[in-house]
Amino acid sequence: MTTSPTDTRVSDRAAEAGAASTRGGAGSDLLTASFAVALVTAAALVGVYLNQLDSGVVLWAPAAPLYGHWDPQIGASSALAVLLAILVVAVGPALAARLRWPFALAAAYAGAVAWTLSLAAIDGWDRGFVGRLTTKFE
Repeated sequence: MTTSPTDTRVSDRAAEAGAASTRGGAGSDLLTASFAVALVTAAALVGVYLNQLDSGVVLWAPAAPLYGHWDPQIGASSALAVLLAILVVAVGPALAARLRWPFALAAAYAGAVAWTLSLAAIDGWDRGFVGRLTTKFE
């Protein structure tokens, strides 16, 4: 079996692309993580500065994690949320590697919806679902 010049060029490009994807290594991962931490820190510091009484800026953002009120809840579906998290961590990577892109996207969406609903169910139907969706802000 002979190989055409086109086949050789395609395989060479694929090999180069594979080499390029591993070129950065741990150094680029560390640089990216450091940049992310610096960005979050800068955003937090700007928020703290702008929320000072003498800053001249009226900014009120009572949202977690910086200005929220910590009120942990444990309800009947707390175990469901923990089990779902364990399931996603245990099965998610293998499932993502095996599924084609559209199905992996659908599975990730379904997992995110299930996670959101399991967390909301901890507070019960009235406080977790209905109360959140019937405020004047929704």
